[in-house]
Amino acid sequence: MRSTRLFAVLVSLALVVVGCAGASEPAEPVALAMEMAHYAYTPDDIAVPTGAEITITATNGDNSGRHDLVIVRDTFTKIEDAKRAMRSDPEIVVAELDAVKAGKSDSLVVTFDEPGVYQILCTIPGHFDNGMRGTVTVEG
Repeated sequence: MRSTRLFAVLVSLALVVVGCAGASEPAEPVALAMEMAHYAYTPDDIAVPTGAEITITATNGDNSGRHDLVIVRDTFTKIEDAKRAMRSDPEIVVAELDAVKAGKSDSLVVTFDEPGVYQILCTIPGHFDNGMRGTVTVEG
């Protein structure tokens, strides 16, 4: 009887240890500088861990004009499709940064709770079609 209780206690401890080993620490915050210029985001492909607080500081490096930055839960090849999707389902937008004027910077903070591939895009007419897009790969 005593050995049965001891066995039960050891099994319970083993389950607790295994459970704790499976628990992961929260991801460290990530600060990312992004240049917006010449119809491009640099970097245009980003990889971040799930659950990390990401601060993106975007600087408009063009001499004139403005750029925005929208992160969506899908990928698109045509801006019309992206805008239609954003109108019909506003939840598709994960984060957005209003238009940043030439030579200025602005920041946004976002946490990706689900792994996957998200798209970064500029909604200002002509910019997406000229290549102003990128991806965020959220690793699980």
